Amino acid sequence: MRVEWFRPGLKDSQLVHLYDDHEDRNTEQIESYRGRTELIHQELQTGNASLKLLTVQVSDEGRYKCFIQSKSWYDDAIINVKVEVDGRPPVITVDGFDHSGGLRLQCESEANTELKHQSPSKMKFICLTLLIISGITDSRSEQYEVVGAADPVFVVAGEDVILPCSVKPNISVVDMRVEWFRPDLKNSLVHLYEDHEDRNAESYGERTELNHQELQRGDASLKLSSVRVSDEGRYKCFIQSKSWYDDATVDVSVEAVGRPPVITVDGFDDSGGLHLQCESEELDQLNNEDRIIEQEHDQLQKEKSRIQQECDNLRNVMSRIQQENDECNRRIKQVLEQLENEKSRIKPENYQPQNEMRMFC
Repeated sequence: MRVEWFRPGLKDSQLVHLYDDHEDRNTEQIESYRGRTELIHQELQTGNASLKLLTVQVSDEGRYKCFIQSKSWYDDAIINVKVEVDGRPPVITVDGFDHSGGLRLQCESEANTELKHQSPSKMKFICLTLLIISGITDSRSEQYEVVGAADPVFVVAGEDVILPCSVKPNISVVDMRVEWFRPDLKNSLVHLYEDHEDRNAESYGERTELNHQELQRGDASLKLSSVRVSDEGRYKCFIQSKSWYDDATVDVSVEAVGRPPVITVDGFDDSGGLHLQCESEELDQLNNEDRIIEQEHDQLQKEKSRIQQECDNLRNVMSRIQQENDECNRRIKQVLEQLENEKSRIKPENYQPQNEMRMFC
């Protein structure tokens, strides 16, 4: 994981200590912290990323942030540090007189103190032995916000889509870290932009792209080409500078569109029933090597099962129609046989046919 300790209230470099790729990387560390910070690597194995700060100085007082990031998640914690100085009481001595007749006073104290101000006015002096800096923060994380999409983004499989992500108010993110990832997957990285370079995730190949011109306007939207069914899910856009970071969530819904099922009569069975044939062209998403994407197979099978179910339902309807047809033919045949029997029993001169005969079936 990546472990970063920094001071969010400082205007210039904020890095206190950085651990990344199993190494301590402190080339951009604040100068005053050089050689005074340490992480215990054995404790990292148990989830302890505590920072050891050696030879504490008065200027170390203030707010610290511990930021931890893995491939699938990140979080941070804030720690406030207050520094107390335990030294000897200040010794004030008279060092002579000035031209106006006022006294010159000298203030000394053995401790890590800073002399902030000394007044030359007559019989007035200010001797500060300790300057406490607290409560003054200028965290840009409170000023800027990463904005995504309020509603899910819908796209048809095979088409291209833009996943929106931008910084408000608009500032350039060219010099920042932009990371798109999927928090619900083990191999979550989708696209990474860092140190002015892009790195595509292997699982997405060359299908992801950031517009570098738009980065200058604070737009870090991701273009995803040739969308697949497996691309459906939740995405996070994470933007980080030296002084702040934020993220936004984008939900993507992929629709698979295929041709409607075609049903044709394929003959009759021994009982006189119809044979129906139901066909539908599946939407098979292929990768560059023309292989079926394994992640999409289950989704396509579900679609095929749904179409097959519709065909089965239609086949049942056609079967009932055929059965009713057969029943109607049987009843007509019975009536005709009865008429023939009656006709054979009655003499021709006495036979009078019915004026009307109706049958309902």
